[in-house]
Amino acid sequence: MLKETLKKIYDKIVGRNIAVQTHYLRYKMCHPDLHRRFRLCSWAYLAALLVKYALFGADAKVYPESAYAAYPAEDEFAKRLQRSEVLSFAIFNVLLLPKTETFADLYTIIGQRLGIVDYGELRADAYRAAKEKSDTGAATLHDVCRALQERHGVNADAAYREELRALREFSFGNPYFLRLLRREELKEKRVIAVCDTPLPADFFAEILAESGFNIERVYVSGECGCSKASGKLWEKVKEDFGKSVIHIGCHYEADVKKCRAAKLRTAGVLRLSFSCELYHDFGFRSLARSLYCGAVNNKLHAAGGELGPFYEHGYAYGGILAYGFCSWLEELAKWKNYDCLLFLARDAEIFYETYRRYFGRVPSVYFYTSRFAAMKLVLPKYFGRFLNTMFVDKARKKEKITIGEALAQAELSPLCEGLGEEGLSASQRLDSAAAEALCRYLHRRKAEVTALYEGNAEAFEEYVAPVIAGKRRVCVVDLGWRGTIFTMLELYFREKHPEIVLESAMMGVTDTPISDQLIDCGKMHGYLFSHTDNTNYLIDGRQVLLLETLFSSSVPTTVGYGREGGIACPVFGEPDSSGLVACAQFRHGIRDFCAEFAESANKLGFPLRISGAEAYAPVAQVNGNVEYNLKLFGELKTNAEPNCEPLTMRELLDEVGYTSAKKK
Repeated sequence: MLKETLKKIYDKIVGRNIAVQTHYLRYKMCHPDLHRRFRLCSWAYLAALLVKYALFGADAKVYPESAYAAYPAEDEFAKRLQRSEVLSFAIFNVLLLPKTETFADLYTIIGQRLGIVDYGELRADAYRAAKEKSDTGAATLHDVCRALQERHGVNADAAYREELRALREFSFGNPYFLRLLRREELKEKRVIAVCDTPLPADFFAEILAESGFNIERVYVSGECGCSKASGKLWEKVKEDFGKSVIHIGCHYEADVKKCRAAKLRTAGVLRLSFSCELYHDFGFRSLARSLYCGAVNNKLHAAGGELGPFYEHGYAYGGILAYGFCSWLEELAKWKNYDCLLFLARDAEIFYETYRRYFGRVPSVYFYTSRFAAMKLVLPKYFGRFLNTMFVDKARKKEKITIGEALAQAELSPLCEGLGEEGLSASQRLDSAAAEALCRYLHRRKAEVTALYEGNAEAFEEYVAPVIAGKRRVCVVDLGWRGTIFTMLELYFREKHPEIVLESAMMGVTDTPISDQLIDCGKMHGYLFSHTDNTNYLIDGRQVLLLETLFSSSVPTTVGYGREGGIACPVFGEPDSSGLVACAQFRHGIRDFCAEFAESANKLGFPLRISGAEAYAPVAQVNGNVEYNLKLFGELKTNAEPNCEPLTMRELLDEVGYTSAKKK
C-alpha cells in the first residue's frame, strides 16, 4: 500500500516534468548501486532537479539539439563493456529503433491497415488476457492474436501478419550500437538479445541479422515462458552464459533493477524518445508528429558524425515544413482544380523541387519574379505604394543612404538631374523630409518613371506567355506573408489575361488588411496560419527573416525582365556569395529529411495528412531561442532590398527588434 502511494506521488510530481524525469532516470540508470544504497542522496538530487526545472522553470533544452547527449561517449562505453565476455542487449529501443517516436505508435499503423481505429487498446487487452490464460504467465504472438479474434473479432492471421510486417518496415538497426560492436575491442565478444515480447525469437534473429548485428542467441519472454520483469528470464540467461554478462537496456525495472538482482552487471541507457518529449512536446500527438520525431531523433542522436549547424537546422526544422506544405498543396490543387502551379523565386525554390519529386499531380513551373519586379508591371496603379516601398520606408531606417543611392536602387538614376526642382541633391541623405520632397518630385515625373520601366513590362509578357498558354486556373505559390506579389500579379493578369483565374497559396499568411481580404474572398490560401486558421501560431513579425533565410535560394533576386539574344528572360541583381555555404547546407538537410520522411510515409499504405500545426510547431519553438538563432544566422548576409549592399542577419534582426526579444 505504501509503495503504491509513493509511486502515485512520484508519478504526479516527477512524471509531469520531462526534464526532471529524464535527468533522474539517467541518474538511476547510470548509478544503480548508489541509488539503491544511498536513497537519501537520490532524493536530494531529485529535490534539486524539482527546484531547478519545476519551481524555477529552467529550460533543459540545449541547442543545437544534437548537443543533447542521448547515449554515452562511445570510447567510454566501449571500455565499460570490454570487461565482460558476453554482451546482452535489449531489442526494442536499443538494438532496434523505430521510425516513429515509439514502437507503440506502430499500433496506429497496424490498426489503419486492418481498419481498426482502436487497435492499440484492443491489442493491449488481448495481451493481458493471453498472459492470464497461459500457465507460465507469458504469451506468444499467436496467443495474443487468437485472443484478439476471440475477444474483439479481429482476424488472427491478418493481425499476426501485419504486426510482423509493421515492425520489419518501421524499425532499423541502431547505428550507435552497430558502430560500438564493430570496434576492435568489442567485435569478438559474444552477443545475445533479451526481450519481454510475445513476438517470435526467429523473427528477431532474422531482422537483427539483416540490420547488421551478429547475435548468438535471442531470448523472448513469450517463448521462454518467463520475463525480464519477473527476474526469471535473467536466471535463464545466467544459467546459459554464467555471470560474465553485462546487459544494456533502457527500462530501469526490467533491464537494470531485476538484472542486478540476478547478480548480473548492467549498463543502462535512455530511450531516444525522451529527447522527443523534451524537445518536441507540442501539446498534441499524431502519426505525422511521431514519424517526424522518429526521423529527427535518429538523425541527431543515433546516426553519428558531424552534421553541421546549418544542415541540422534544415533537417530538423525546414524539412517537415517543406514536405508538409507540398503535401497540402497537392490536396489544395485537387480541391481547387488548378491546372498549373507557379512557384515564385526565390523563397519557393525548395518547395518547387520537393513538390515535383514527391507529389507533382499538377504541372508546375518555377517562376522568376520579386516584389520589385512585379511592381514595375503595374506601376501606374501602384505608384503610391512604389514610392513608399522604395523611398519612404528606407528613410525610416537607422542606416541612412543618399537620395542618389535610393534612385539607383530603384533603377531611376536618370532622374537625378532634376532633383534641384525640389531643392534636393543626389548626395543628400534620405531622411523623412527628403523622402517627402522626393516623392513630390517623382509624382510630377510619373510619366518618365513609367517610361523607364516600359521595356520591362513588354519582356515580361513574352516571358510569361508560354507559361500560361492554355491554362485557366493558376495558383501562385510563395512562402508568405502578406500577398503583396500576388496582388500585383493578379492585377496584371486581370488586365492582360482576364481568361485566367489566378489564386495564391502561401506557407504562412500574416494578419494584415490585404491578406485578410484575399483569404476572405477565396483568392488566397494559407497552410501554417492565417487570421482564420491556427491563429495561435501567427508568426511574430520579428521572426520572419529566420524563415526567409532558411528557405531562400542562392540565385540572386529578380529585379525585372529583359531580353538576351532576342529571348525574353528575367534580369537578376548582384550575386552575393557570402551565404552560399549555409544555403547549400540548409537545402541538403531539407532534402535528406524529405527523402527519409517520404520513404516512411509511402510505406504506410494509407494517406498521411500533415496539418499546419504539426509542420510549424518545431520551428515555432526554436525560433523563440534568440541566442541560438543569432549564433546560427547572425553572420550570414542578405540583400534586404534590390540593388543594395547586403547586410548581416544580425543587423537586420537588430533592426526589426528580434535581438531584444525576451528569450523563451
